Amino acid sequence: MAQDWYYKLLGEETGPVSFATLRELALEGHLAIDDEVRTSNSSWKLANQIPELFELGVATEPELVTDMDLDLLLAPSSSQPVRMSAKRQAQIAAVAAASAPEAPVAEWYYKLQGQELGPVTADEIVQLIKGGTLQRADSICRGEQGVWSSLNEAPQFATTLAEMQPRSEWYYRILGQELGPITFEELQQLAKAGGVGADDEVRIGSDEPWTKARHRRGLKFARPAAVAADTAHDRTATLIPFGDAAKKREWYHEILGQEMGPISFKEMAKAFADGTLTLEDKARRGKTGAWIPVIDVPGLVSTDAKAAYLAAKQEANQPQPSAPTPVLAPRPATLQTEELRSVVPPSPTTTAPSSSMPPSNASYGASGAGGGV
Repeated sequence: MAQDWYYKLLGEETGPVSFATLRELALEGHLAIDDEVRTSNSSWKLANQIPELFELGVATEPELVTDMDLDLLLAPSSSQPVRMSAKRQAQIAAVAAASAPEAPVAEWYYKLQGQELGPVTADEIVQLIKGGTLQRADSICRGEQGVWSSLNEAPQFATTLAEMQPRSEWYYRILGQELGPITFEELQQLAKAGGVGADDEVRIGSDEPWTKARHRRGLKFARPAAVAADTAHDRTATLIPFGDAAKKREWYHEILGQEMGPISFKEMAKAFADGTLTLEDKARRGKTGAWIPVIDVPGLVSTDAKAAYLAAKQEANQPQPSAPTPVLAPRPATLQTEELRSVVPPSPTTTAPSSSMPPSNASYGASGAGGGV
C-alpha cells in the first residue's frame, strides 16, 4: 500500500509525495543521506536509514515502523495477539534495539603511580576526574589491546576536563577552623608552603566528608605527617591569601619597634620587594595574630631568598679563627758583644799615669844629686 512521504530540507518540511518521487530526488542528489524523511505515520529518520531510496534499478517501497506499531509492541499482552509480517517484526525489533539505552561497558584502563588499574566504565573515569584522582597527564587506554595515551588526548573526556578548570570549591580545616573555598591549584601551593599539612583535613565541595590531605593525590607537603602543631603562634593567621583575600587590608608590620598597618598582602609583598620591609622585621595577620618574622610569612619570601639569607646568617655567626702566635727562633749560644755588655757589667780597672804628667819631686831630687856629682 502506497504511503504519503515527507522530507525536510534546510529545516523546511515538504510533502506529501510518493515514494517514487522521493527516490528520484535522492538519486538526482537533491536529497542527501543526512536529510530527514518520514511517512504520515512514522517519526523522522535520516535518509540513509532507508537504503531503498538510493538503490539503482527497481526498488520496493519500504514499510516503515509506525509509532502505533511500537505502542503495540511495547504494550502489555492482551487477549488479542498482534499479527504482523516477519519483515515488520524485524523492523520493529531493530528500532527497539536502536532506541534502547546502551549498558555501560567496563573497557577503560588507567595508570596511577605506575600501576595499571581497571577495567572501569567511562562514567567511572568521569568520576575519577571530578574527584581529582585522575589528572590530565595520567595515562588511559580503551580495551586490553588499546594504545596508552594521556587523558588529555581522549576526546571522550574533553568536556569533563573542560569543566574541571580551576574552580573555588576546595575547603580545608586547620585547628578546627574551616577555610575556603579555594581552587585545587591554590591548595597545592598551600601544601608546598606548609600552610596545609598531610594530617590536616580537606574536602571538595560542602557536602563531601572530610579526609586527610595526604590521601589526596597531587598534593606535596612541606610539613610531614604526624608532626605536632606549632603552638608558638596561630598558623591560621599566617596562611597564604589568594584572590580577593590578597587584597584585604588585614596585615600589620613592625619596623624599628613601630607598628604600621593595616595593609593588604599584596601591599606587604610590594613593601618587601622595594626594601621597605626586611627579612628581620615582624608581621602579623589581624590585630590578634601573633607577631612572626617577615621571613616566616608563607608566600612572601621565595625559597631561594630564604635559603640565601639563612646561609649568610649562619656564616656570620660562626666564630672567627684567632691570629696565630708567632714562634721565636732559639737564641745562639754565643752572645754578641753589645748583648754581652747589656748583661755583664764592666769590672773596675786601675788607670796608669799618663806620660805627659810632670815628674814628681823625688825624681827631681834624684836628678839634682846626680847632676851635682
